[in-house]
Amino acid sequence: MSSKTLKEFAQEIQIDKKKLEDKLRYQKKVYGREFGTISAGIKYLSEEEQIAICQLLNIPIINKSFGDEFGTIPTPKTEENIAILQERNKELKYILSDIKSDKIYLQKQLSSEVTASSELRILLQQALKQTEKLQSELTELRTETSKLNAPKKSEIESVNGNSVTTGKKNYNFVDPPKKPFSFDELHPDFNGFLSEFFKYGQQTGNWKISYRRARRLARAKREEQKNNL
Repeated sequence: MSSKTLKEFAQEIQIDKKKLEDKLRYQKKVYGREFGTISAGIKYLSEEEQIAICQLLNIPIINKSFGDEFGTIPTPKTEENIAILQERNKELKYILSDIKSDKIYLQKQLSSEVTASSELRILLQQALKQTEKLQSELTELRTETSKLNAPKKSEIESVNGNSVTTGKKNYNFVDPPKKPFSFDELHPDFNGFLSEFFKYGQQTGNWKISYRRARRLARAKREEQKNNL
């Protein structure tokens, strides 16, 4: 296999000559590797240099001129080519390591977000249940309060058919207003705060409302006793 000029080699691997020169110049500047020999002002690349450049630039070698009649690529023999391959291998290892690190980081982030979302969902469900329970207790409390604070109305029954008309005046005979019911008449089963508290609490299962009911009844009982003195 004969050597080729830089221009011929660039055309063969289908890359711009100037771009190829820049890449070779970079290799010389950074790694101290120099490719080609100059003869009569023209740079020539040997067979091994051409193979090394293709491997360095990850360019597939499909031309049989790089190998034997079957297209087999000869193994680089120079120490320079071996060093190039080793450097390339190191670069690939670093890239692979970075990819693995990024993958692990993303997996951790995803796991933490899923865990946080699950915890928030549980807290939301608990809050909804607690809200429903409080609303139910509030409704019961309002109902009980409405019953206890209902105004007492005196009933006046008019006597139909017992009116006497004298001249232009009309006299209606009505029964006197009834005496309000006493506490004992309204709550004959009341036996004190504790008795009422446990009795109503066992019936309803709501000890908060039971406590407030027993306290109101005990207070009403004391006020009636005070007024009767």
